[in-house]
Amino acid sequence: MSDSDEKPEHQKENGEMNREEEIRLKPFQPWYSVQIKGASKNGEVVMFQITTVKLEQCKEEVEVDRQYEDFEWLQHCLNIVPNVKGVIFPPLPDRPIVSAAEAEAKSRKQLGTASKNIKGDEFHKDCRKLEKYLQGIVRHEAIGKCEALSNFLTKKEPPVRAKLKKGILSNLSRAVDGVRKGGHKDIDEMFQKERDLANDMQKIAKETSLNFDTMVNSLCRISMACNHLSTALCLGMSAEDNGASAIINKLQVEFAKSIDHYGYAVDVCTANDENTLGFHLDLYSRYCLSCKVSNHFGLSLRSLLQILAIV
Repeated sequence: MSDSDEKPEHQKENGEMNREEEIRLKPFQPWYSVQIKGASKNGEVVMFQITTVKLEQCKEEVEVDRQYEDFEWLQHCLNIVPNVKGVIFPPLPDRPIVSAAEAEAKSRKQLGTASKNIKGDEFHKDCRKLEKYLQGIVRHEAIGKCEALSNFLTKKEPPVRAKLKKGILSNLSRAVDGVRKGGHKDIDEMFQKERDLANDMQKIAKETSLNFDTMVNSLCRISMACNHLSTALCLGMSAEDNGASAIINKLQVEFAKSIDHYGYAVDVCTANDENTLGFHLDLYSRYCLSCKVSNHFGLSLRSLLQILAIV
């Protein structure tokens, strides 16, 4: 057989290898687009309305209702997906505050123990956090195509809500295991430096997020004090409407308006700060914790930074 006859075969093999390499290097394309459009409270349960667009199936749109326990079950299923180990999973946000006792405790923490005001439901914040959580999952190359995620997003009926064990013994076991692994020095010096850096970053991120929350709570108290002062100025006006009393009343009204406007400006700035810097500080803090946990399985802080650049 001549060289000219063998050449096309070589070209064909090279072409197949190039195609395989292109597939391997091609960025992961999400199968779903997820949005949480709202939440409704039914007794002690908060239902989240999730809208999913199947990007691989003619943009079909599916709407489902899920509660927080369903998200916990999804997280559990993702953690036990076969052949998926040593990855940084998107962190599940905290449980929404539902009961009146929890709402009162949170209000006292934010507004002070002497405050009798109770802040209303803030389910819009929970919707945004859970939406970011789902977006991180659907964009994750290792778990973005798993069956548990597909069932969660597209099945009208919620998954079976099996009770996850969260007793004191399991928490103690995880804590002891974390201390044992955290204190064990890695044989690879470079990876040990990455682990130490991840631990330090987790502490800094957590502390920064907590300090930001403290600042927001202080601003909330300033706003509430402005409202009280504005009300007191209005109530302190004289009943007489002539001479000096009229002038003083007019000054008090203008002063009360300015205090009220200042309180409103504080509320607007606080809300904007929470929606921007506060949201991302909380997200970064929870991802740093996931990176710290995953470091026991061979992941570095660079992996975390790559994930945060995507989400």
